[in-house]
Amino acid sequence: MSPEMQFWVVLGVVVLSTYYVLLRSWRVWRPRPEARCGGGCGCAQPAAPASARVVLTVKQR
Repeated sequence: MSPEMQFWVVLGVVVLSTYYVLLRSWRVWRPRPEARCGGGCGCAQPAAPASARVVLTVKQR
């Protein structure tokens, strides 16, 4: 494969991966209104009660 062809292939991969990361981050910060996650992001469905949550602690010596 010629160096010019390799450049265009690498550029295409970089552009597609950048698009993927931007799309995923946009969906994390701006979720769709019909998406439900359990209340962790302020969506319409309430969060689980505090008694149902699991809290892990780390003990230091």
